[in-house]
Amino acid sequence: YWMNATIGENPLISVAAATLPSGKIVAWSAFSKMQFGGATGQTWTATFDPVTMTAPTRLIDIGHDMFCPGVSVLGDGRVMISGGSNHHETTFYDAEKDVWVRGSSLNIGRAYQGQAVLSDGTVLTIGGSWSPNKNAVKYAEVWERGSWRRLSTDIDPVRLETSSDPFPWKRDYYMWLFQAPNGKVFHAGPRREMHWIDVQSETMEDSIVRGDDFDSPNGNAVMYDIGKIVTFGGSLFWNDAFGSRRTYTIDISGEVGTETVQRVGNMNYFRTLLNSVVLPNGHVVAIGGQYFSTLFADLDPVMAAEIWDPETGDWTILSNMTVPRTYHSVAVLMRDGRVWAAGGGLCANFCTGGPESNHPDAEIL
Repeated sequence: YWMNATIGENPLISVAAATLPSGKIVAWSAFSKMQFGGATGQTWTATFDPVTMTAPTRLIDIGHDMFCPGVSVLGDGRVMISGGSNHHETTFYDAEKDVWVRGSSLNIGRAYQGQAVLSDGTVLTIGGSWSPNKNAVKYAEVWERGSWRRLSTDIDPVRLETSSDPFPWKRDYYMWLFQAPNGKVFHAGPRREMHWIDVQSETMEDSIVRGDDFDSPNGNAVMYDIGKIVTFGGSLFWNDAFGSRRTYTIDISGEVGTETVQRVGNMNYFRTLLNSVVLPNGHVVAIGGQYFSTLFADLDPVMAAEIWDPETGDWTILSNMTVPRTYHSVAVLMRDGRVWAAGGGLCANFCTGGPESNHPDAEIL
């Protein structure tokens, strides 16, 4: 069942979040608690404490509006936030010291990019044409030894883009990147043609096609076990498109050329703009989304969560949420195994579905 987790007189809309080593959850919106748009250099944040059920908010003013960036939790527990509305900036949140610290700048400004922590502690990022200069090619770079280094153009993000969206700058949003056991990075989508990226040699090569799937922007991909990925949901376009129920597993546990794809049981609901969380036992929970993607509106919401079992490959319906979680929402795993879901909207009074599409609240499953 779902329980309300909204605490505070003036909470913010959580569009990004990370679970901290302490079990608390840090979340943030943009320069405003209720709206994005503008590189002001400020970000509203909140830290939810599941023990005291409090979530004090704080305005972070360090020259970085952290709306829709790349987010990574590093091995030492720090949270890395790169790009976003202030598209060249990098910020680290050190929960142990409770401080936000600016890091080195990206070489290429970006937002809505794909980002992954690698086995050696470095961080790879690629794509992200939402901001700035939507016509620029957002080549890969890697964060190592405290700074960003641009990689060879042989790692071509154009080859990784989806091909279906009518707006070209949306085709490189949030690529699905995973560290593989063989030391390389696997690009699992949203494009149906998948790829291997070798950060050490700064090269890239084609992998296989994701079965009979379509390009699936707004879908999800989760590594549920070592070298095992499951993908599900999505739609052909970012906006104005029907969601998908299709689910696929991808095995990248071996060497390049041995990867396999298998279509498994469909989700019970068509979903796009959804969130998902992998549980400690490898099961995956799908949360929210829409049957038909309409940005900044709660039209056609999917209220029931469902859980995927890697042993059977099938989905089981769980209980309904009380609040729709669609575009600009987030979900994370809590330290005690529960799931925290929050946000949606962040469009103030210009929401397609009206201001009621803003959700400065949270729930726990």
